Amino acid sequence: MVFHIPYLEWFKKNGYEVHVAARNDYDNKEECIIPFCDKFHDLPFERSPLRKSNLYVYKDLKNIIDANEYEIIHCHTPIGGAVGRLAARSTRKKDTKVVYTAHGFHFFEGAPPCELVSLLSG
Repeated sequence: MVFHIPYLEWFKKNGYEVHVAARNDYDNKEECIIPFCDKFHDLPFERSPLRKSNLYVYKDLKNIIDANEYEIIHCHTPIGGAVGRLAARSTRKKDTKVVYTAHGFHFFEGAPPCELVSLLSG
């Protein structure tokens, strides 16, 4: 999460309402506090693209995106990025900008499991 905080801070300081969609993998769910986040959507992203549960995450994320008027959707990590970009396909027709930021190599044993999609409204 620490890597994403500068992005969230920049958007917040520039007048955006910041929503985050990610898996809350804390043992104590209440410990998941994301600075500069106005609304958190706990979605059970799975690292494996073959997991059927990612289809449910896709549907939930698409509903979240369709229900809000996001100006920018900033996707991170391979699976979260792919699911986020697929879920945002129809909103691009409404001029929503969809951005994917790669943060390095995620295909090695021990890569961080975090999946994150930032949803922004100005």
